[in-house]
Amino acid sequence: MKSKLIISLLVICLICMLGCSKTFVCSDGTTAKDASTCNAAPPVQTGADTSSQETTPAKPTSDESVSTTDPTATPQTIKEVKPTLLLSKSQKDKLAELLVNKKVAVIPSAMGVDERISIGGTYTFAFAVKNTDVQEQTFKISIKLAEARSESFSKLGADDTTASWFLPHTKLDQEYVLAKNEIAYIPLVLVVGDKMNKDGDATFEGTYKFKVTAETVEGPFTREYSYVEFTSRISND
Repeated sequence: MKSKLIISLLVICLICMLGCSKTFVCSDGTTAKDASTCNAAPPVQTGADTSSQETTPAKPTSDESVSTTDPTATPQTIKEVKPTLLLSKSQKDKLAELLVNKKVAVIPSAMGVDERISIGGTYTFAFAVKNTDVQEQTFKISIKLAEARSESFSKLGADDTTASWFLPHTKLDQEYVLAKNEIAYIPLVLVVGDKMNKDGDATFEGTYKFKVTAETVEGPFTREYSYVEFTSRISND
């Protein structure tokens, strides 16, 4: 008898627990514990899975502005000024005229006032050497600084470091084999550097006069054949 009573009490308790945990879904989509309180009950959030719900991304604040720079864009580069490495026919004709009574010639002998070149700029002088000997001869050339002066004619303190401005475009290590009355036409390509002496002083604007010498190669020895000077004008602009 007691066991039946205990079983009955357990069943009643289970029914009560199930009744208390029952949740009703109202017609407006809300939930309530009792159907009679559907209209009065505030929306109750159930344990439904919200992981599939769409979310709207937050707009960036003023401190999180979106960059408009394309990371794949190629940065702009300054185009390199290419020097003239070949002489024109008119330059060769002019040099040939000058060599009627000379062994060497250069044009122009001096740059004009309006032809100044800046640091990193380039200028090509036209040089030529003629073999006036009755026999074939081998020639080579060399360039040295004759003098450098400012616009006020004071010395600048430059040295033969400036002769390196002609490298690597001027072929100072090349030898020219010339027959009688044959002429070698040689571009002297000046690319102005930012240092004017071995102490590393910055190149100063002014006039830089260079001396180009032609020499004959006779076995292991060389002999000075002839030389000519030419002047460049350099600006710091």
